[in-house]
Amino acid sequence: MEPSHFSEKKQVIREEIWKKMKKKKIERFPYAWGRVPNFKGAERAAHILSETEEFQKAGTVFVAPDSPQRPVRELVLHHGKVLVMPTPRLKSGFLLVNPVKGMEKKASTIKGAFKLGEAISIEEVPVLGLVVQGAVAVDYTGARLGKGGGYGDKEVTTLKTHNKMGTAQIAVTVHEIQVVESLPQDPWDFSVDMIVTPQQVIKTFSFKREAVSKYMSYFLRHHPPDTVSEQGFLSLDELVNLVSKRYNVTREFLTSVVETDPKGRFQIKDNKIRAVYGHSYTVRVMLPGADISVLYHGTTEKAAEKILKEGLKPKGRQKAHLSLTPDAAIEVGRRKCEYPVLLYIDAEKALKDGILIEKASESVYVADFIPPQYISIFPDEKR
Repeated sequence: MEPSHFSEKKQVIREEIWKKMKKKKIERFPYAWGRVPNFKGAERAAHILSETEEFQKAGTVFVAPDSPQRPVRELVLHHGKVLVMPTPRLKSGFLLVNPVKGMEKKASTIKGAFKLGEAISIEEVPVLGLVVQGAVAVDYTGARLGKGGGYGDKEVTTLKTHNKMGTAQIAVTVHEIQVVESLPQDPWDFSVDMIVTPQQVIKTFSFKREAVSKYMSYFLRHHPPDTVSEQGFLSLDELVNLVSKRYNVTREFLTSVVETDPKGRFQIKDNKIRAVYGHSYTVRVMLPGADISVLYHGTTEKAAEKILKEGLKPKGRQKAHLSLTPDAAIEVGRRKCEYPVLLYIDAEKALKDGILIEKASESVYVADFIPPQYISIFPDEKR
């Protein structure tokens, strides 16, 4: 494994979590420091996980050998599922444990799994329905931080390399205090799909998709590498490599971000990708002309006063952005202030007078400039 880009940052975060767990008396034997920490409420987290659809549907479940995941291993066996457990540090490969009534608790321990289970090679591991790992910390996008040995990453990589994951999601069981806002990630770090605490289940996909979408925009709209074309296109594989320096993503994940983006921000063509609009650097993007009567723009009260006098101009971008509906414009305006002013754009009159307005996506329109005579405060705003 390559040296980590974030070794020092990661260790600082680990130590902060370990100290907090000790101070708040959340840790329990064998305690937190230097480990994937065992925590009060691990049984409750395991129970909540067992009620999820992902757990219920899984026939074979892979569970890490760490102490806080022991209750998960026990419930896997209680539910009549096959348990696959990696041996500590993968020294002896993997253990396959079939459920035996009355022996679930004993078989869920490392010692008991060695005695009651069967040692198997990676080739003998069945295709999995769910993977459960531990963590020192996780964030809402699914980034995971282990204790620093790299064994969790190695386990998941080995499973993927040998096609044992199937469609299995990766879950972690942790205490709420271990869920943080953001974590640094190296390219080899795996990310999780589901965070389960003693209080809740957090599905990370939507958080991760939003974060990755913003980072894609960083490169495609504002800070492109030298390899970007005049039309704003970048190799899809190159973008995957750039985004992977912060988030653990695949080509398929980035493609899904593009396909599910409600605002149509991106376009993939011939294995290349670009932002369709919103650029702050010079780029040539041919867009279809608008054919619409009314558009809207949400902004601050101060900016609205200026726009009504001087017209709507691009601000830090190539073109000014217009919204298809009042609600969409208000949503955009709320990024700038709590109570945005809603401006009404007479697009039909502007187009008849030769003002160029282009359709960037199903919900976003752009223009080089909208003169003030086509702009007014939305009627409902005039009170």
